[in-house]
Amino acid sequence: PVKIKISASVQDLKEHIREKAPDLIRLGAHMLKLYLARDGRWLNSGDDDIKALQRKEVPDGIKNLMQEQKLLGPFAKLSDHACIGKYFNPVPEDIHILVGLSEREVAMECVVVCDGRTLPVKIKISAFVQDLKEHIREKAPDLIRLGAHMLKLYLARDGRWLNSGDDDIKALQRKEVPDGIKNLMQEQKLLGPFAKLSDDRKIFQSRPRRHSYPRRTV
Repeated sequence: PVKIKISASVQDLKEHIREKAPDLIRLGAHMLKLYLARDGRWLNSGDDDIKALQRKEVPDGIKNLMQEQKLLGPFAKLSDHACIGKYFNPVPEDIHILVGLSEREVAMECVVVCDGRTLPVKIKISAFVQDLKEHIREKAPDLIRLGAHMLKLYLARDGRWLNSGDDDIKALQRKEVPDGIKNLMQEQKLLGPFAKLSDDRKIFQSRPRRHSYPRRTV
């Protein structure tokens, strides 16, 4: 639930929504997409479409309300919309806003340990670690002949992201594995396959030169 002045802008509402769920919404507020949860009447928490959302399904009724032409512009005022204007009288259990997340892509540089090859990957921030494994394998099928699920990924970060000019990276290119790399590849630092990339604030908030190490499991 969000309380906000009727004279506020849609962008103000986005900020309020993000503040309510920082653990869930790790994108910047400007990345949220808002739509009115209304088709003749407001949606209600008892509606089948809302129950479907709670099961993590997106029914056609919700998809129809979240079309691009129905997107609320960030600089519009809430009062610009007749149904949220002067005579807006919210009723308990009514749902007023549908919140969508923008699909932003990040460019990641992945270094294969034991080979030193760098693989550039573009992937959506909402993707899972397992999705990243698939992308990495597709980039080097001649090198990575194991199934993608056999790859082990670790963040190439110890206070800061590694850089292509670092001695540790140069050592990998000589097919050596220095202690600095071994320290980053400890089992407790392994990225779980079902974690989302956006779950890790280090990945989302930075623009590193080296994001992760794929390691072939043999």
